[in-house]
Amino acid sequence: MKSLYILSLITFTLHTHVALAEGAAQLDTLILSGSHIPIDGESYARSNTIITGEDLEQNQHKTVADALRTVPGLHVSRSGGAGGTTEVRIRGAESNHVLVLIDGVEAPDSSSEYAFETLTADQIERIEVLRGPQSALYGAGATAGVINIITKGGVDEGHKMSTSFEWGRSDSSNAPSSAMSGILQTGNENGNFSIGVNYRNEEGWDTSDTGGDNDGFEIKTVNFKSQRHISDDIDLNIIARYTDRITEFDNVVSYPTTCSSPDCYVIDAPNTKEGHELYMKVSADMALANGITTFSPDISYSEQINNYPSFSSSNQSSTLKFIPRLSLQLPSQNILHNLVFTAEAKKEKYRSSSASNNALQERTSYGIAGDYHADITDKMFTQAGIRYDNNDSFQNAFSWAASASYKMGHNTTLHTSIGEGQTNPTFYEQFGNLANTFTGNPDLIPEENISWDVGITQYFPASDVNISIVYFNEWLRNMIQINSDSSYNPTDVENLPGITKKQGVELSATVNPVESVIVNFSYTYLDGKDPSGQSLVRRPRHSGSIDVDYTFPGERAVAGATLTYYGKHYQLDYAANAPIEPSLRPPTPRDVKDSYTTLDLNGSYKLSDKIELFGSVKNALNKDYEEVLGYKGQPATVYMGVNFVW
Repeated sequence: MKSLYILSLITFTLHTHVALAEGAAQLDTLILSGSHIPIDGESYARSNTIITGEDLEQNQHKTVADALRTVPGLHVSRSGGAGGTTEVRIRGAESNHVLVLIDGVEAPDSSSEYAFETLTADQIERIEVLRGPQSALYGAGATAGVINIITKGGVDEGHKMSTSFEWGRSDSSNAPSSAMSGILQTGNENGNFSIGVNYRNEEGWDTSDTGGDNDGFEIKTVNFKSQRHISDDIDLNIIARYTDRITEFDNVVSYPTTCSSPDCYVIDAPNTKEGHELYMKVSADMALANGITTFSPDISYSEQINNYPSFSSSNQSSTLKFIPRLSLQLPSQNILHNLVFTAEAKKEKYRSSSASNNALQERTSYGIAGDYHADITDKMFTQAGIRYDNNDSFQNAFSWAASASYKMGHNTTLHTSIGEGQTNPTFYEQFGNLANTFTGNPDLIPEENISWDVGITQYFPASDVNISIVYFNEWLRNMIQINSDSSYNPTDVENLPGITKKQGVELSATVNPVESVIVNFSYTYLDGKDPSGQSLVRRPRHSGSIDVDYTFPGERAVAGATLTYYGKHYQLDYAANAPIEPSLRPPTPRDVKDSYTTLDLNGSYKLSDKIELFGSVKNALNKDYEEVLGYKGQPATVYMGVNFVW
């Protein structure tokens, strides 16, 4: 760690042309999810990263999870093919500690965490990633951070239409893929709306790597957003989104009897997961007292349904929320005070054929929160929040957070934040039931954490670049662990005594050596240990990415390359105990997975203002790797397409 700190400080003091994507975004960006009202990014002190729609299009990311791989502090792991189960962890936390919002609507999960594999990168305006506890704003489930996906809305005047078509083929499996996306955006003085559709079908590859059938997915999405100006002081907003999907996957054998190699852990099989997701929200913004006060009530509903025909099983979950919100802007003696008062009523439902008696499980909670943001001077900014939640299934919870930033001389900014929150056990952890495999524990209690970070950002106005370094530290209590062998452990899932500790460094920068070249860089150091002192699985100590984009003269053609590094890490080897009698098996041993590096290429060329050709190569070097033990990673895959705008 000392060597790392010294290296980071040397990098900081060298006045090279470097910048942080996070810091650059803060200079001229509103953070929509940083409070319950938009906050100027320059005064927002909590660690965040903004991925714009232009970034997604330039790098030709197929899913949101692919884009998140380049964000400092985040780790992404996919089990299987293109539509395989995908987990996103922030600062080493579990994926269900991350709250996912789509246009402000809480995404439901039918098992243990949000299924990122269902979210393609089409028609997204931007992605906001907030790192660190956000429970003071959003309640349970936001202890590690928030990922808010904002889709494209209407335009102020006139209309805009775009359509794209894409085709692809995998190197090793020779499997084709196709995609289509189209969106209409329109608007006038009375309001605006957008409606978009997208379709993606990838035949994928054999994730068991045994010469079996390819494991692909098919996904269809319709997205609608509307804003109506009822009067000069009232806006009505409507959001609706529907996704239908089919995913193919192989069988998993926890303790294969044929061999003790991870190669036997995943077995080729013609399994499918079918389901849909639905999001709806109606909200209003009503300006009162000449704009000093705004009343913003909203009601939202989301649901997710999964069916597994091969196993004659299914699960479904839904979340209904009502949130009235009152915000005030109070200038006083050159200080701008922003106060937001929020109440929340939330109803969650879950039903699974794998749960005991297929019973419907329900949770109800009521919350009240306050958030304060102040521009003390033109150089000092503060934010603080508190929240109280009344739960019918768990103990009532109190969450809090505070942050501050100070702009020093020479375009240097210091920022720090601290917060505490909780994550409730998932319905699956409490009530799941798989024959001879897993039984939930209804007596689980919420996980609680406290986390703080401190960082420094340096801005270079002459070259419009900056650099930032952030150190974070987190303590997690009551960590929930699904035990790897119920024959050895007394329960299948339990709260662990003791503290899970995580600390690390996030470094992100942009190098602009010449006007036509931009190099984005991110690096994460993570040291995460469970209460027994063992390293957390699927969390590499070192990870990072380098993205290089070159704009050709005339600005019609752009080429880019992204190098992603995933360092050595531990994974559970379920096959290692295969020869051992089940009643005598010790806990599942850990297997050290070697580091791997993948290279992605992309490029585009504008034939005219209305027609653009684009193409990309994922895993261009055809690197053989596994993100999750036993699952073959994506082979070299080529994509080509055309985009029309009018």
